[in-house]
Amino acid sequence: KDLERLFALGQQDFGGSSVQTNGTLITETHVELFKKYDVRVGISIDGPGELNELRWAHSANKTTASTQLTLDWIRRLCEVEATPSIIITLHRANASADRLPTLIAWIAELEQWGIRFVRLHLLESESDALRAANGLTEEETTGALLRLLQFERQLKTLKFDLFGDMRAA
Repeated sequence: KDLERLFALGQQDFGGSSVQTNGTLITETHVELFKKYDVRVGISIDGPGELNELRWAHSANKTTASTQLTLDWIRRLCEVEATPSIIITLHRANASADRLPTLIAWIAELEQWGIRFVRLHLLESESDALRAANGLTEEETTGALLRLLQFERQLKTLKFDLFGDMRAA
């Protein structure tokens, strides 16, 4: 009821609202509210399977289940024309040279589902140890971004916000 009141107020005052989520708590009731009140949904996920392993859910099994649940809700939102945008954080688990092809193939699949916008983030952390273990080097970051830019040129409708922002600047 609280979400419905907030979404109704957002629609009344601003023509809609936005929410950012990892998608694991979405229900069909939420989907109905998103559609009814023009709520734009952003979902944070770093890829399927092991590409999303840094979004740890307290165990490997729970992480796998949470990742699959997020993917299921992305697909469901696309099916009911409440298509979300996606935020992907680039790191060693999804954008290293050996994993980047899997990430690219998944993004191509997202385009087929109807996803149009993907926001790319670079891994940020105040923890030196976390950055050292999971962050990309400058060379790896540059290589991954250049490959994603090249890949974007092959896509028909999906765009990476980061490159659009760079062009606009």
